[in-house]
Amino acid sequence: MTVRVWTLSTVTTAATVAGYADLLTAAERHRAEELTDPVVRAEFVCTRAALRSVLGAEMAVPPESLRFEAGRHGKPGLVGSERQFNVSHSAGLAVIAVTDDARPVGVDVQQQRSAAGLARLAERYYAPTEARWVSAAGPAELEHRFGQLWARKEACVKVTGGRLIPGLAWTISADGAETFRCADPEISGRDLAVAAGYHAAVALAGQQPFAVEQASWPAVLAARESTPSRSAGSPTPLSTGDTMAVLG
Repeated sequence: MTVRVWTLSTVTTAATVAGYADLLTAAERHRAEELTDPVVRAEFVCTRAALRSVLGAEMAVPPESLRFEAGRHGKPGLVGSERQFNVSHSAGLAVIAVTDDARPVGVDVQQQRSAAGLARLAERYYAPTEARWVSAAGPAELEHRFGQLWARKEACVKVTGGRLIPGLAWTISADGAETFRCADPEISGRDLAVAAGYHAAVALAGQQPFAVEQASWPAVLAARESTPSRSAGSPTPLSTGDTMAVLG
């Protein structure tokens, strides 16, 4: 089982955003036009264009032909397909995760916060042992622990399509430096390699091992055009070390 993950920047020019809008449906373009904040508009257009492009390539269908539907608590899914996906964005960085089957997936990215107040937030929302672990660190490490744990928790919550605040109380157990599990409900996951100043994680329902492939968008599109032998649905690896990280 492999989860493919794409990262993209939503900080770009107005001309680029306008070009990406061509991949959207008429309804999505109308929605984008109603967003008065250019930062929010760019975030929506870039992320939705990337999602349509990735899913369209993997399913060998025109991106604009894909239809989405809201599931439990509003988690989006594909009409007429068991293929699972999830999207997250934070402060100019977006992450998209896609699977081949019906095993639910969740992904989250968070810009790292300053240490002030994080210990109190951990005490309020995290399990007691996790809150003590966060609070025991110095400022820099506290920022890392809080952000890493939040991204892991939110990725797990998004697997189930549940509500975030109750899910923050779920206990997350670290299997290693980059892997983690939630026992109830049963979810496994791993941290993702993203830009400095961010934390990101991907999670999958169940405890079965899975692998992760990471790539950049839209660089992946150019790579596919120049490498005909590569399948349309496969990401172009960021680097050899990031290509296949096995969780077991």
